[in-house]
Amino acid sequence: DIEKFKSLTELIVERCDGLFPEELDGSIVFPSVKSLKLDVSHLTKKSSSSKVLNCFPAVSVLEIHEVPDYEYEECVMQFPSSSSLQELTFSECKGLVLVPMENGGGIQEDKSLLQSLSIFNCGNLLCQWPMVESETIYPFPASLRELDVYLDTSMKSMALLSNLTSLTTLRLKDCSNLTVDGFNPLIAVNLIQLEVHRCSTLAADMLSEVARTKLLPAGYISRLEVLTVDDISGLLAAPICILLAPALHTLKFLFDKSMESFTEEQDKALHLLTSLQKLSFHSCRRLQSLPQGLHRLSSLKELHVLWCPKIRSMPKEGLPVSLRKLRMDCPSAEIDEQIEKIKRTNPDLSVSDD
Repeated sequence: DIEKFKSLTELIVERCDGLFPEELDGSIVFPSVKSLKLDVSHLTKKSSSSKVLNCFPAVSVLEIHEVPDYEYEECVMQFPSSSSLQELTFSECKGLVLVPMENGGGIQEDKSLLQSLSIFNCGNLLCQWPMVESETIYPFPASLRELDVYLDTSMKSMALLSNLTSLTTLRLKDCSNLTVDGFNPLIAVNLIQLEVHRCSTLAADMLSEVARTKLLPAGYISRLEVLTVDDISGLLAAPICILLAPALHTLKFLFDKSMESFTEEQDKALHLLTSLQKLSFHSCRRLQSLPQGLHRLSSLKELHVLWCPKIRSMPKEGLPVSLRKLRMDCPSAEIDEQIEKIKRTNPDLSVSDD
């Protein structure tokens, strides 16, 4: 008896063949469900996806997923309009393909409240999405404030994201085919957090566009506070660092595969980040030295150097006197000796190797 479940606020629907009848007539409704986790097998028919999700008119948090190691048929889906949905996740949906609505729009294009969209390991999600140079159809609504895309090869142009000028958080990871083509610098106007890695030179390409564009509002000042990238040499250019200087307090370099040492120009560019409080180098396997001018970063409070096995010494001029926390796991007697010397001159410094 479905009446017994109408007060549910949270529901997980796994692979249950036949749970939803072939012809949904609107009689099955869960009016109180706010959070829904739904196996994609229930959406495998293009005509039924809208009807299934219409059974949950109040849902605000939705996850559509596949179960690993199960076989799924391809699901070509148009995302239905919803006035309540605020958080959406597609997880491991390798057979899910999104296509535009009949009216030419993307996900909830009209009156959308969608704030957060996460796409995890859905390699074909946009493989059939039309890319017309004269008129881009945007797959995601302009209401988005947070977008997280991981392991996607179907997204090939930043033009698809050009309407997302309200974003405050953007994460693009392992999107190997994604290029800066069609990038709209206005995406950066409200960004507070940006994470881009394993996307070739995309991060530096985007920030370079923002630094040189004339499209930004008069008096624009970057609001970006947290930046995570894997392209040290691309990021440490004077125009980019001047752009980021006003607000950037956390900079993380991780998985850089090519950087070995810093040039004088890169060292000078780093000094331009006058608001920087936390700097991290993580899994930069070829990096042999830290920036020689680290001591000039007068606002720096934390330095993390982890899984960078080729670093064998500290900068000759030491570290900033403002530093309060040092995490470093580089196995070197010379580094240990230098750290002990630094601790004697900076007794407030906390040091760990984990």
